[in-house]
Amino acid sequence: MQIQFWVRVAKTYLLINNLFITLLGIVIFSVSLRIHFDDHFTVLQNVYLPNNKFKGIHSTALYGGLAVSMVLTFAGMVCTAGLIQESRRHLAMGYFCLATLFCVTVQLGYWRYTHGEEVGNVVKDIYDFLYYNFTRNKSTIAGKHLEDIHSVYVCCGKCSSFSPTCNIEDNTCPDKLTGVTEDCLVTMTDFVMNCTNVQGMLILFTTIFTAHINDVDDLKWRRRKMEKQMTGGKTGWNIFKDVQLN
Repeated sequence: MQIQFWVRVAKTYLLINNLFITLLGIVIFSVSLRIHFDDHFTVLQNVYLPNNKFKGIHSTALYGGLAVSMVLTFAGMVCTAGLIQESRRHLAMGYFCLATLFCVTVQLGYWRYTHGEEVGNVVKDIYDFLYYNFTRNKSTIAGKHLEDIHSVYVCCGKCSSFSPTCNIEDNTCPDKLTGVTEDCLVTMTDFVMNCTNVQGMLILFTTIFTAHINDVDDLKWRRRKMEKQMTGGKTGWNIFKDVQLN
């Protein structure tokens, strides 16, 4: 009876874990779509800048997040089906996806740790490029991009490196933002870095969760070998079926 009890507990625990895996995949999918459709990122992606790295970073974050979310959702659904149907094939497929995803998220987490400041620097380079072309060269295209950025981020100009009071230049602000004194470099960098930190937390949570699931799976297979030795060849699946029949 003790073995039968622990088999039921393990099955329930794995079902709950699979539910969290599926929910985590849905959350990452939602965050990835927000990154794609949010005006804060679209307005920067539309800027034509020689050797613009933001488009590559934006595309990597989008498609990487979508890939991770689909694998998580697929693995959660397959593992749930495997537990309900008691199919070892489905469970093996699901846990293989999670093991592969663990390796991928470790690499993503390492890149996030080593290139964390690069995203903020790229955003600053874009604004500095537009700001210089508009104030020095009177570029109308740069002025239009600046107006879009100011409208989306609700900021106006940037702090002058020669002015301790950080005066805002009026010729970079649309009329509807008169009186706004938020520094665009600070506002844009803070927003983008906050989104990057959210992605980093999701990557970290995915790494820890997939590692935990794989450890649980390893313990499950070890327990199954012990059950086989103790019950004369019957596995946990057979015991569970015998419990249902009785």
